[in-house]
Amino acid sequence: MTGSTKNAPVKHTEAPAMKPMKIMDKAGIEKAIASIQRRGKSLDQDVQAAAVSTLAHIEKHGDDTLFNRLYMAMPKGARKNALGGWALYYGKLRIATPEEMKADKKEHKPERSFRYDRTASTDVPASMLVQWHAFKHSDAPAVEMFDVQVAIQRAVSSILAKATKLKAAGTKVAHEELIVKLAALAGQPSAVKV
Repeated sequence: MTGSTKNAPVKHTEAPAMKPMKIMDKAGIEKAIASIQRRGKSLDQDVQAAAVSTLAHIEKHGDDTLFNRLYMAMPKGARKNALGGWALYYGKLRIATPEEMKADKKEHKPERSFRYDRTASTDVPASMLVQWHAFKHSDAPAVEMFDVQVAIQRAVSSILAKATKLKAAGTKVAHEELIVKLAALAGQPSAVKV
């Protein structure tokens, strides 16, 4: 039977090596759940202490690297996003732009999803009162929030690139004065001349 995959072996991706696992009985499962609960509470407290300390460090030194290391150490998911939202709310942080992320990657620097924002304020005492994992400032994931300024800059860059390309090809571009005004508004120099 050529072309059939019905009895073909299934390929699995290799996972990192783990300790051999055995199937537990009810008592073993309950013991494991209790252990996870204890360790989870301890981990939450450790993350809270480290996170509050990183906000104080950022306030004192303007250095976001320790918070970024803490954030990257967290597993993906809602709790990681809660930590990011919590830090944006209580600390001098902002979300890194896609351009900043690309530059870091190009220069082989560690990923930094958050950047120091000297225009923001830090509230360490309030951050101590709100548990990072319970923070719900926004339903949007912290790193994927919509940044209007970045969106406008991208739109203007796209318009400038297209107008420049069309003009170079000899095509008349209508309302060039609007393009120049948009570029100035977005803080981008306009290559299109009126």
